[in-house]
Amino acid sequence: MIEPSEIDPDAFPVSDQADICQFMEIDNICISLFDRWCEAREVVPLAYLMHNWPMPLNSLFLLRRLCRGLAELLKYHREQLAMEDRLLLDITIKKISAVCTYIN
Repeated sequence: MIEPSEIDPDAFPVSDQADICQFMEIDNICISLFDRWCEAREVVPLAYLMHNWPMPLNSLFLLRRLCRGLAELLKYHREQLAMEDRLLLDITIKKISAVCTYIN
């Protein structure tokens, strides 16, 4: 889990604390998904997640790439995912989209 003290505000592409909190929430959800999928040995979802995460939080390009990867996971493997995982993915995709829209 990322702590606010670990984020370099000078390297961050956003200007207020609320945006930093959004990035931290996204990262925390990814940590939760990672833990769940490791414990259940869910290889396909892990591959999609780890292709784009962990990532430096100061990269909007990588954040968008994470969003596309998670959306593809939902599109192509929705039936193989647990309901809670699908909900977490939906929330994460919406949060990333909101952050990227707001910053641009």
